[in-house]
Amino acid sequence: MATAESGNHIYHPSAPLSRSGNVTNLIFDLGVKRNILGYAIAQQPHVAQRQPIITDPDCSESLRHGIINGDEVNNIGDNELLNPEKDIDFVILSHVHWDHIGTPSDFSSATFVVGSGTLDLLKNGAGPHYPAELFNDDELPTSRTVELPPTRTPDSDFDAYFAGPNAPVHTPTPADTQAKLPPSANQWSWQPFAGFPRTVDFFGDGSVYVIDSPGHIYGHVNLLARISETKYVYLGGDCCHDTRILSGEKGIAEYDDGRGGIRSVHVDTGLARNTLVEIDAGVSHYLGLGVMGYPMAKNLLSGLGPEKTLLICDVSREALDRLIKEAQGQAAVEIIGNGFEAIKVADTVITMLPGSDAVKTVYLDSETGILAGAVAAAAESGSPLPKLIMECGTIETDTILAVAKATQEVSASKLDGTLTFVDAPVSGGPMGAEAATLTFMVGCPPVVSDTVFPIVKSYLKHMGREKDIYLCGDVGAGTAFKVINNYLSAITSLAASEALNIGTKAGLDVKLLTDVINASGGQCWVTSKSNPVPGVQENVPSSRDYNGGFRIELCAKVLGMGSKLAKSVGARTVLDGPTLEAFHEAMGDERYRGKDARVVYKWLNESER
Repeated sequence: MATAESGNHIYHPSAPLSRSGNVTNLIFDLGVKRNILGYAIAQQPHVAQRQPIITDPDCSESLRHGIINGDEVNNIGDNELLNPEKDIDFVILSHVHWDHIGTPSDFSSATFVVGSGTLDLLKNGAGPHYPAELFNDDELPTSRTVELPPTRTPDSDFDAYFAGPNAPVHTPTPADTQAKLPPSANQWSWQPFAGFPRTVDFFGDGSVYVIDSPGHIYGHVNLLARISETKYVYLGGDCCHDTRILSGEKGIAEYDDGRGGIRSVHVDTGLARNTLVEIDAGVSHYLGLGVMGYPMAKNLLSGLGPEKTLLICDVSREALDRLIKEAQGQAAVEIIGNGFEAIKVADTVITMLPGSDAVKTVYLDSETGILAGAVAAAAESGSPLPKLIMECGTIETDTILAVAKATQEVSASKLDGTLTFVDAPVSGGPMGAEAATLTFMVGCPPVVSDTVFPIVKSYLKHMGREKDIYLCGDVGAGTAFKVINNYLSAITSLAASEALNIGTKAGLDVKLLTDVINASGGQCWVTSKSNPVPGVQENVPSSRDYNGGFRIELCAKVLGMGSKLAKSVGARTVLDGPTLEAFHEAMGDERYRGKDARVVYKWLNESER
């Protein structure tokens, strides 16, 4: 694989069964055109504003003869490294903006792969900001270009994005295509992988994943490439033009669109921000067992003792090896490949997953899922044994209920009622996970709670305070408790910030005001444990320029989950709408984006009435 803008090559191990041991050369993005006069006439003024533009070496020349790194030339002499006309099998374009499209005609035998809607975008444009005149409609070889499957579904959150009046439509691959696709292409579909909700396993062997990354321009995709057995590299296209945006130090720049509105370089700024959240979650998943999951696993390991074996599963071999090293002398630790394998050999499986799509895959996948593994284990042993499965993440209620229903059906029909699913979301954040002071809210089937809940507590007590492990009701109740708690916490973050900002503007002693509130009816967790006013409390996010803590983007997300729950049960709400509106307004300003949610105090304090 080569990345055009850097000229770097990425080599990954291939699976011999699916790739026949052959080397496949794949290019991700082609950079700038060698001849800038080749851009559409309407595009050229924009290109002219970006001068000076270096086009020598371009992508093709870099492939042929290497690139210059400082004073060192990678390939000295006339030896040709790769011939773009013959040696490149695939070109995947993140999108078709001018500085990514390059010179496709150089790759006369390659198959081009683009996101859904790209071909229609090149032909017909997409609204006033991307008229057809900006593009060359014959830019890509139609006989050798295929679009990835569309991501829109009837229940998709992206309906407004994909179904808008200017949205381009998907172009199916014709039957007589000359594109040479991998054997896995007939199985391409968007599936969750680790923390990424929508991915396509391009070769079907886990070496290259295409990541759906909506918001920038229609058809925008990223790549996740495996560079060794334990490491991956993320190629981000134009999802993030500055790494400080991804880290939360900066925000997406917005400007006057010339039509009386505000816009950014993205077609849908809100969706582009959501893509960054998905990337953050996905990439973080590779850094270890997870910000919460790793310390929870460590504490569980310490509590189990040497007589128990802890099976661990994660995509990061580095993190797995680190945990095994830390476990030496404490308890037995073994690496397991997936939920299917785990439930076959374990009597209890605890998961801490980042979202609904991951939960559905880990539990319900017919080949790698936990339920399928439980059935296989029973078939191999001749009789099912009692097993407990538990999800501890903050997941959409309908997903938890769907997994609970599937578990109950499989347990009743194939396992003699021996498999029990409980939800046990946590509260306490990374600091609580490290200190083993988490609160657990457990939902357990009432018919087995007398016997199962004590077993649940026997594990959770190693990761939280035993007195703070609550049996909330049937499966789903734990999640409902957590979502409602988050709902209230989000609203009180804004309410407390408003009250304290009134005190600040009135010239009052805000520290004394906080003491009075905490001794009176206005006391809440925000005022007493995470005060939003800098200098009032030590070791809280407001004392660190609102770094650390619970990011405002995540706070808005869980508040939205509470609103969705309220709507599903017919509960009228009043405060969620204005609070979400306030959060989104604050998140729209780079000064507050990516900060702890209590940064709304600073937003209020620095805003005009």
